Amino acid sequence: MATKRAKRQQSGLDLPNHPNVMTPEQLSNAIRVASQRQVTDPHLWEDLTHRALFLCSTLEPRHLAFIANGYARRGPSIPSDLFERMAGRAVEVIDQCKPRDIALLLNGFARLQLCHLGLLKAASESVRTRGDLSQWSEQHLALVVNAYARCQCRDLALMSFLGRHIATRASELSPQGVANVANGYCRLDLRDTALFRSLASRVVAIAQRMISQLPSTATQRDPSADSASVFSAQHIANVLHAFAQLDLNDPLVFDSLSRLVPHLIATKQLSRPLELAATAHALGRANVTDRPSAAALSRAVEAHASRFTLAQLAAALHGLTRVMGASPTDVRKCCDACVPVVMQKLRDREKGREEGGEDGMWGMGGYPQSVFLLLCAYTRLEQGDAGLLSVLSGTLERMLEDPSVPDQLGGAGLVGSLHALGRGGTRDSVTDRLMDIIVSRDPSRLTAQQVSNLFLTLSKLRAVDRTDLLDQLCVTLISRGAPGGVGGDDGASPSPPFEPLHLANILLAITQLAGPKWTPPSSVLTRLTDQATAVLSHFTPQLLGTVSYALGELECVEATSWFAAIAERANILLEGQGGDKRGGKRGGGVPMPSVRVLAAMSSLRMAHEETYITLVHNVVPHQLPGLTLPILWQLTAAISHAIIHHGSFKPLADGAGKVVLSPALKACFGTALKSIGRDLLERSRELSLESFWAFAELFHRVGVVPLTPPFDIVALHPEIPAALKTLVDSHGHPKPTSDPSKLWAGDLYQHLTEIAIKSASTETHGLVVASGESGPVTEPMASDMLTSILKVHLSDDAAIRVVSFFMRYAELYQSARLGSKGPVGGILDEITDALVPRLEVCHVNDLCGVMKAASEGDTQDARLIVKTARTIRDRLGAEGEGASEVSAGSLADLLESLDKVRPVMAYIRRRGREGAGGRGEGSLLEGLVAAVVACVDVQLSRIVADLPILCRLLPPLMALGSLSEHVLIAAAESVSARLMAKEQPPAELSRAALTVGQCVVKHPSFAEAQQSATEQPFFRHLSTTAMHVCSSRCIDEADVSTCVEAVLLFAPLSDESVHLRSAVLRRGLKRLGDEATSDIRLGDLAACLGAVAPTLSQLTSPDPAQAEHEHEYERVDVIPSVLAILTRLGQQHRLLKASDACTAAYCCVALLDVLPPAPEPFTASGSEQQVAHEQGRDVSRVEGLLRQMLAAATWKKGDMSGDEKDLLVFVASTVRAEYGHLYDRLPPAVRQALAGVGKEGRGVIRA
Repeated sequence: MATKRAKRQQSGLDLPNHPNVMTPEQLSNAIRVASQRQVTDPHLWEDLTHRALFLCSTLEPRHLAFIANGYARRGPSIPSDLFERMAGRAVEVIDQCKPRDIALLLNGFARLQLCHLGLLKAASESVRTRGDLSQWSEQHLALVVNAYARCQCRDLALMSFLGRHIATRASELSPQGVANVANGYCRLDLRDTALFRSLASRVVAIAQRMISQLPSTATQRDPSADSASVFSAQHIANVLHAFAQLDLNDPLVFDSLSRLVPHLIATKQLSRPLELAATAHALGRANVTDRPSAAALSRAVEAHASRFTLAQLAAALHGLTRVMGASPTDVRKCCDACVPVVMQKLRDREKGREEGGEDGMWGMGGYPQSVFLLLCAYTRLEQGDAGLLSVLSGTLERMLEDPSVPDQLGGAGLVGSLHALGRGGTRDSVTDRLMDIIVSRDPSRLTAQQVSNLFLTLSKLRAVDRTDLLDQLCVTLISRGAPGGVGGDDGASPSPPFEPLHLANILLAITQLAGPKWTPPSSVLTRLTDQATAVLSHFTPQLLGTVSYALGELECVEATSWFAAIAERANILLEGQGGDKRGGKRGGGVPMPSVRVLAAMSSLRMAHEETYITLVHNVVPHQLPGLTLPILWQLTAAISHAIIHHGSFKPLADGAGKVVLSPALKACFGTALKSIGRDLLERSRELSLESFWAFAELFHRVGVVPLTPPFDIVALHPEIPAALKTLVDSHGHPKPTSDPSKLWAGDLYQHLTEIAIKSASTETHGLVVASGESGPVTEPMASDMLTSILKVHLSDDAAIRVVSFFMRYAELYQSARLGSKGPVGGILDEITDALVPRLEVCHVNDLCGVMKAASEGDTQDARLIVKTARTIRDRLGAEGEGASEVSAGSLADLLESLDKVRPVMAYIRRRGREGAGGRGEGSLLEGLVAAVVACVDVQLSRIVADLPILCRLLPPLMALGSLSEHVLIAAAESVSARLMAKEQPPAELSRAALTVGQCVVKHPSFAEAQQSATEQPFFRHLSTTAMHVCSSRCIDEADVSTCVEAVLLFAPLSDESVHLRSAVLRRGLKRLGDEATSDIRLGDLAACLGAVAPTLSQLTSPDPAQAEHEHEYERVDVIPSVLAILTRLGQQHRLLKASDACTAAYCCVALLDVLPPAPEPFTASGSEQQVAHEQGRDVSRVEGLLRQMLAAATWKKGDMSGDEKDLLVFVASTVRAEYGHLYDRLPPAVRQALAGVGKEGRGVIRA
């Protein structure tokens, strides 16, 4: 006896007496202590087990809990008869168990993998009947959840009950509690949304606190890393895996936890292979694209690859390749470095030497699953290791001979393996074997994602001969999501309907599979279309375009409901969304989806006019440059197809034609075709002739070839239009959804190319086909052909045609992206060379148009400008002899262009003075202006009768110093008479009045008396019209602003005129301010405020004479209106020009001067205090707006003129002198900038 006691003492356990005489309390304590001290004496444990069997019927709940937990801690040797009797005893006393007893008891049984259903059921009922769980700690709750998870007992009632309670206490859970609960529900595959929403908030809170406490250096260990209040590496792995496995892709959870990963790896807290693999696998499953975490995980996996088991390495690499976009270099390097390790572990596994690991808790599975994950990982890499892929493919083929392997892989593994092998498009015995197995396992049990991937794989493998599998998949598509439909892999519940991505992929795959060997049933297309229409609001623009393209390619007549739904929401679905914006920053649409939807709608002849217009506007014109040539062809084909089938096309004898469309469609499609032609012209240096003829055919079908650049050039050729007509007649109209590269590869357009090359092959103007001795033949591009046709055929054309070509291509040149370096410049040079010799025979109106086109921007050609100007001067005559030949509009064009060609004329003047003593070309400008003035005098009566022409003529005449008094008086009298008679729209009259008024006020030769005599009648009529404009809700706000500026040009002399102007200004300001309903240019608003600012004191001061005119004019308080206008400017102050911001700041200062002072608070009554509060609020608003405007003005002070800088100096000096507190509150940078402007202007401001 003494010897046994000595042995027990040596083993570290000093028992008070022999187990055979122990009480239940002593026995449970002994077992607990023996397990804690890891006592391994088999005789002792045998004695303790015998005693436990003897006392089992008398054990209390806490005794059962200690004994079960002690044996679980001890290890794998399980006395099964003891635990069977303990389970029975536990069921008897379950209602007496405390929370700790239930938790430890269930945890002990679960850890020993003893899933006693009677005990689990009794415990569930006991917990649920207690109702109140406030006494349960988070540890007890987590142990219960994990016990049921270990036993895979999906007690939905208990888990739902526990989930509701845990959700209410989520904010109190420790990091370990959060991780344990999340892991438990994940292992049971229970997606309790409310619970995980609460857990997510707690996870984010803990993670954000940890992020804020991260040390400054990555290598410094976080002092709280071992604290119970922070996540450990295992906790993070558990939480990430749970949220990813249950498809709870909460971005805040994954973002906050992934930001901790680099620090945990750097401090070696996250270094165990199991945790690294679980973290990488979870981030990959959730598609988290955080670059630092992806890079850190890649480097860690690469460094510790040899320590991983095959399952862990497969899971890690599978996860990393799914987030490869975040850090492609690091992931690729990691995968390449792991190839030898994977090969070695595969060889070890084949020889039975691969070590095991507890990977099942993260779903890393066994050997077949590892091979599947590795296949997926390495096939995602571009140019993955061919040797490894061959080994993996061979290994999978051998494993599939075992009937149990398909069950181990399941639907996900089988479809995933086939999908991985099919990425390269190579079909072999392994892929055929996988397809056979999938057919035998009933594809109707596959999930939506697996069905989608399977369709995509079959299309890539061109497996149209597998009609057995395709037909079974079609049955699955029909039954999916229907009432009583089939379930998923487990067969427990019907699978949900397909998501937008699944539907798009399936339809795209069916499009590629459909053909003579297999045709999809119409019921399948109907089912897919109905499901897509039901979830239309969830589609991204790209998926929307894919589905539409597929339906159009399949010629699916069942797609009517789909396109009708798109028509109702086209603006929301396609305009201004993100995605594939290949056309640059301008334009808000999404080009690729819009083109695909448009192509499908036109192919199916859908009649939704507004949708066509929306789709075209999404792409044209600003998105065109980013489209690839095939997509641009599809867009052109869709428009051509829509014009033919939705309009009436009437061919003419010369091969052209006329298309009759609705006005909206005609304008939309016409603009689109012009933009496409311009884009093709700019691409013509890289555009092959075959591609060019493919577009020319589409343009010819709708009869716009002779009018649309660049096809108007090929229309010069005497044979090409007829050849195009023959081609169109013999060639059926291609579908807009077709692949254009197949058309270009044929010989349809070879005849046209031969005609172009043959006719242009002259000695001087040849279409050169370069063939070097050391290289292959270089085919000519479209730009070469166009230039050659111009050289050969334009010289024989009529002058009027050459003029129209010049004006058309000069306009294109101004909007060309490549400017003078582009093909448009070369074409314009050719046209100019043909035009100059023909100027003498051109009509004078055409010459004015040429001058206007030649004066624009970079198109100025001194040779053309000089000869055109001289010809026009001679044709008009010094006394206006040719006035009858020129229209007033052409004179306006000519005058507007003369100011733009002043640099050229200055050069000519200098050359003329040097070469001809001042009598040569230097007098050309003066002579031309004199001729124009003479023609204006001759046509004066007609000009003053046409207000738009009058408004165009007066400003350039004024700028050139050639506006005579009698012309201005005639214009003023005409406008005044029209103002009085109200014969024309008020807005048009107000614009004409502003133009004439500006010239009247600024004309240098008007004497004061003559000006006053002209002004007063004019002013009265103008004010009456302006009041009508300002009061009408149907007139645009820009015209209201014009009226206000026009009225302010004059200084009324009579009291009645003063009151009239005051009423107009008040009404106009109210309309622009607090009654504003439409958009107006910010510059117009600022200009209006700048004109009003000097009159604010008059408009806000008491008017003793107002009562006399109250019955006639409306009294309006201008302060709220001016404040509203300033607020509109302030909301967009960053978009203001410097001059506009300066003007608005000047108005703010003027408004501060007229705002009434607030009464003193201690002397004010209650009503006065309310007024004081409102007045103080207005002053604060104006001060804030003034600070904004000063800041905006100083940001862009480099764009300001000298007068504008002087105005800014005045404003800043006034603010500093009269509102010092406001000036001191300006940012230092603004004060310094104002000081710098002060030094440049005439004032000085101290910073």
